[in-house]
Amino acid sequence: MIGEDEIASRSRCYDCDMIVMAANKRSFTATYAGKITKGVIKRARVPVPTVPLLERFLQLRGDLTHQRCPLQQRLDRMP
Repeated sequence: MIGEDEIASRSRCYDCDMIVMAANKRSFTATYAGKITKGVIKRARVPVPTVPLLERFLQLRGDLTHQRCPLQQRLDRMP
């Protein structure tokens, strides 16, 4: 897993305009930043918005019932 120092460092190296981080799965109504995300927000020199994971977003829209979306399944299998 890449830590907050590495993410912030790479964003400067690649001259990024923004770093988008996934929010934790804790709540539909609130966006919670986890430990890594909070560290990136502290260290980054660019905006760091947090967004819900795709599965949560689709559930909010009503597109998913009991199925996990294919993209989330692939992400879950990644090391």
